Amino acid sequence: MQFFGAFTLLVLPLFLVLCIRMIQQSTFKDTFIGKLLIVFFYINIFLAIAVALYLISLV
Repeated sequence: MQFFGAFTLLVLPLFLVLCIRMIQQSTFKDTFIGKLLIVFFYINIFLAIAVALYLISLV
C-alpha cells in the first residue's frame, strides 16, 4: 500500500503534468478533444493526490 500511495502521490501526477504540457505545446490543444483531455488530466491529478493522501493516512 505504501508503494501505491507513493506512486500516486509522485509519479502519476508528474506524468499527467507532462502529458498536459505536451498537449499545450502542440496544435492539438485547439481541438475539442485536446481541451477535454487537459481537463480530464487535471481531474485525474487531483484525484490521484487525494487517493494517495488517503492511503498514506491509513498507515
